[in-house]
Amino acid sequence: MRLPLSPSLARLAALPLALCLLAACGGSGEDALQAGVTKLSAGDYAGAAVLLEQAAKSQTAGSPGFKQANLALAQARAHLDPKKAFSEFSELLGQHPELIQADDVARVANALSDVTSGILPAAELVEQYTKEFPDTAAAFAPIKKKIEARKNDVSDEDRKALESLGYL
Repeated sequence: MRLPLSPSLARLAALPLALCLLAACGGSGEDALQAGVTKLSAGDYAGAAVLLEQAAKSQTAGSPGFKQANLALAQARAHLDPKKAFSEFSELLGQHPELIQADDVARVANALSDVTSGILPAAELVEQYTKEFPDTAAAFAPIKKKIEARKNDVSDEDRKALESLGYL
């Protein structure tokens, strides 16, 4: 008897096979990056995160795919573990501020704010960046509006934190 699998469970079950195939093919960081971006675009965040982490680890700060791999990884992780996505992206921002622009931060903050548990980390990321680069605050107006619109989705504790940041 065959039991039906939900689409997300089926994707999760396929991860080990995908990783084995990638390893057997000797997949490069660039191959992992492209495959990860494809999975991210398709909404397969778990599959994307595995491939993008491999891609990010295979790059150095000066290599062409470094920024793209790390940004895409942060976007995938935002849907899986917003707090981890926030902390890793904040670390990247601290280590390589010359590589990260306001639109990169906006993309990650937007992905974070798509997930209820990511609304506060999105606000914290925007605040962190605009404290360092105050002239970029206008670039985050759409994210701030999105966060304000979702204020009823968050816990009381997160709502208080958002208020302390000036969002509500």
